[in-house]
Amino acid sequence: MIDSPETKNATQNYTLSPIWYSPSSSSKSFTDSNVLACKARLESIAKTTVEHFQKWCLADKRGLQLCLHIEAIKTKLLEQMNSSSAETNDDFTLYPNSMKTHCNNLAIIASICRDISTKTKESLKQLKALSKLPGSCNEIFYRSWQLTEFVEFLTELAERYEKEAEIRLAVAENLPHCTTRSDLIRWTSAWEYPQYVDSYVHNMFKFFNEEIGSKNKS
Repeated sequence: MIDSPETKNATQNYTLSPIWYSPSSSSKSFTDSNVLACKARLESIAKTTVEHFQKWCLADKRGLQLCLHIEAIKTKLLEQMNSSSAETNDDFTLYPNSMKTHCNNLAIIASICRDISTKTKESLKQLKALSKLPGSCNEIFYRSWQLTEFVEFLTELAERYEKEAEIRLAVAENLPHCTTRSDLIRWTSAWEYPQYVDSYVHNMFKFFNEEIGSKNKS
């Protein structure tokens, strides 16, 4: 049987007709892909944020020990300086080698705090970029928080880290050069009693760890 032109054209039209995809299903697939990518990145940022806070707490404790060592050494030196024995001692110095090591280590600790502040601001930038992906802001990734609440958490944390890191650097720079007992106490207290990364931040991390299901203790 020979196909008529009409039958041949109809067959060709049928076999060459394009496949039609539902716009709604294509959009949903794109959104789901964004959510998965966002969740993977968020998990990495959350893990890093907890690790950085643990590192900050360790640096905080070690830094206080160093401050107390420097304060004790400096106090004895100031007492000697104010006595008559210092006048007859040609080897007397306010910067003995025993103190220099503590000072260098304190400067390293302060720089660690600054680095944590810088890295937290970078994590915040990444979260803000993720929040611009379609569908990401309406998703609950762990228990109850949406992405906007993670952004708010890191925004406040980054601000507190930055301000506290500035104080840490100031302590490391000024404590070794104190010439009075009151100045020694003032700078050591500035480290011992933080103004920004305080008990409030520790409580923030209790809620944060509860949200992401972390077993790490702050």
